[in-house]
Amino acid sequence: MIAPGFRLGWVWTKSKAMRHMITAKQGADLCTSRFAQLLVLEVLKRMDLDAHLEKVREVYRQKRDIMDRCMHRHLDGLCTWQKPEGGMFFWTKFNRPDITASLLLRQCVSRGVAFADGAAFFANGGGESFLRLNFTQSSDEEKDRGLARLATVLVRGSM
Repeated sequence: MIAPGFRLGWVWTKSKAMRHMITAKQGADLCTSRFAQLLVLEVLKRMDLDAHLEKVREVYRQKRDIMDRCMHRHLDGLCTWQKPEGGMFFWTKFNRPDITASLLLRQCVSRGVAFADGAAFFANGGGESFLRLNFTQSSDEEKDRGLARLATVLVRGSM
């Protein structure tokens, strides 16, 4: 909500389960950067979080809608997806069962296009036919150009 790259969140609760959550969190990541925690605390003290979120939601909504239009222009028939209601990513599934995201990624990177291999997000295996596309970081032109290159690899590339 403030700086996603910090990978920092918070829990507000009066539950006795809080101490168990703290123990689990500390064991999972060996403690979050104290500097990052203090920085976010100071930002939260000084900013109007509701106004910030309203602004970010509108910016992301516009970026999402542009990405959706570009995906329809380039990937219709090649992939399926749902327009996300929140977040920063489109989850995309290949329509062809012979395509894997890991193979496609290698071919796309050489053409200047990258995405997250969906298999990395499946705890029990699977996900080879999924990819995760971020729509928040690229310009409108980069979205269109990148999706056009992705489509070219899907259509013409040797899988």
